[in-house]
Amino acid sequence: MKHILFGSFGMLGWLGDIESYQLVSLLISALGVFIVAVFAIEISGSLLAGVVAGLALGLLPLFWAESHINLKDPEQAVFFTGAVWSFWHWPPPSVIA
Repeated sequence: MKHILFGSFGMLGWLGDIESYQLVSLLISALGVFIVAVFAIEISGSLLAGVVAGLALGLLPLFWAESHINLKDPEQAVFFTGAVWSFWHWPPPSVIA
């Protein structure tokens, strides 16, 4: 689907075929960096902690390389991080009852 939308033979034609396959992976990795930064801000209450956490993940050499080369591991890490963040926001039992 991403190559249909963004590839050279697709509807938009913004990127080449190889680049269009990597675009969604990079966007999901950026979403993961954002989730980590917001989660750190919520836990610590400090904007500096959120910026440092986001930069630490985004500039981590392994995460940087995997998000550019590997098309499955960063997405799984981002969805796991999103699941942990959503369980953090899970309502307490008193709200449900």
